[in-house]
Amino acid sequence: MRLFIFGLISLVFTQLLVAQNTFKMVLTSSGYDQGVAAFRTSDKGYRVIGNTSAYGNGGKDVWVIALDSNANFLWQKTYGFSFNEEATSAALNNQNQIVIIGNVTNSIAQTVNYFLLFINHNGDILLNEQYGSADWDMASAVSFFGDSTFLVSGSSYNGPLSGQSNPMLSRIHFNGNLLWTSYLGSGQAEKNTDICFGKNQEIFVSGHTLTLAEEPDSAFIKSFDNQGNMVWQSVMPQWKGSLQSLIRFEDSMIVGTGFRFDTLNPWREPIIVKAHQSGDFVLLQDEKQNGDSYFSDIISDSTGMLIVTGFSTVYTQGLGDIYTGKFDWMGYWHAGSTVGGTSEETPGNIVFSSCDSTYLSCGTTKSFGVPYSAILLNQMDMTTYFDTTTVMSFVSSIPALPQKPLVYKVFPNPAQDFLTIDFGKNVVKGNLLVCDLSGKILIETNDFNGKSLLKINLSSLKPGQYFVKNTINNQVITTRFIKN
Repeated sequence: MRLFIFGLISLVFTQLLVAQNTFKMVLTSSGYDQGVAAFRTSDKGYRVIGNTSAYGNGGKDVWVIALDSNANFLWQKTYGFSFNEEATSAALNNQNQIVIIGNVTNSIAQTVNYFLLFINHNGDILLNEQYGSADWDMASAVSFFGDSTFLVSGSSYNGPLSGQSNPMLSRIHFNGNLLWTSYLGSGQAEKNTDICFGKNQEIFVSGHTLTLAEEPDSAFIKSFDNQGNMVWQSVMPQWKGSLQSLIRFEDSMIVGTGFRFDTLNPWREPIIVKAHQSGDFVLLQDEKQNGDSYFSDIISDSTGMLIVTGFSTVYTQGLGDIYTGKFDWMGYWHAGSTVGGTSEETPGNIVFSSCDSTYLSCGTTKSFGVPYSAILLNQMDMTTYFDTTTVMSFVSSIPALPQKPLVYKVFPNPAQDFLTIDFGKNVVKGNLLVCDLSGKILIETNDFNGKSLLKINLSSLKPGQYFVKNTINNQVITTRFIKN
């Protein structure tokens, strides 16, 4: 059983932590670790979401770490198959449930699909499903939408633009059924990056069009209704770049952040933009740093200030640090700081904690003597400053290892009259459903108990995209396929 270095918190530091309410913590294993997101729960505890190559079922797996209200270690869990799973975004709801999305590289089918992992306060799995088809489907952001659905944005090579990146927006029920997927955009190669929604369930998506080299070109904001129909798309004027994060600001505005390409120098400059919910841009603020820098996430705190996190090669002790800045609603800078060491740090998310009026950010560090890379957790007060001296290490064993999920092959994909499922040497019991994209059940069977191969007759299906949803050995696994 491997050990991981975590954050040595003495009684003295715990008392300081409660008093100062700011800290910097390194969470690391013996492998490659990444920090994706961090949240405060209703009991003032912490949940940290990342990726690790040191634990789990092989390759890279999703890593969730729980801390108590004093940032003392509670538990850690990993989630994944035998391939490479990499979380890209997460969200927390008011029941302390967390939804995590990311991408899984399937070496058997040579595809990239996206997964959706839904866990409760204790890290128990409520839903763990994969979505995708014969080509690449990649997720970049996730959000709770109402009481029973999720929204996922990203890009797909399975849309109407054959062989190119299609903008992807999906709505998924808590039971795992895909309600709809929209590939709507300008007709160019595009990538959706983030999601927010209005008080009347209007959906807003940020992103960018792509050049022939698949680099960001023109940034945009789109609006959709709750059935996935695009209402409008507004392209950011003047600048080439990308909007990486989007929030609703007050009742009638949306605010985004990202970067633009500097026209005179080979680097990115951070930006803050504001638009009416009708799509009209009213603010384009260039937060020039005169070096390769970008903003990756934006929030609004209880005072109405805009708080961003991002990456800076200008304000740094090393190759680049995680930057936090505080701006008013007109985009004017009020405060800022960086966190990092002598190597390089990259940002994850940032959240505002109303329980103690602090900002919590998460990212990845290669500093502080970590073996390869590690998660960097940072809590600041409302000045955006933090305790720069607190970097700790604590050794602990893994309290719980996950059960290794079942892996099986589905082929051919695309299929003609039959679809074959190969369970290998696994002894499986359960049931199988073939559903359309709305979740309607078209074929149902439990005829594979104890068999290693199962052939499904598809002759009754029209050409199109479908899901195979298997409930096997108390696990639910979903695979998308195409019927020609």
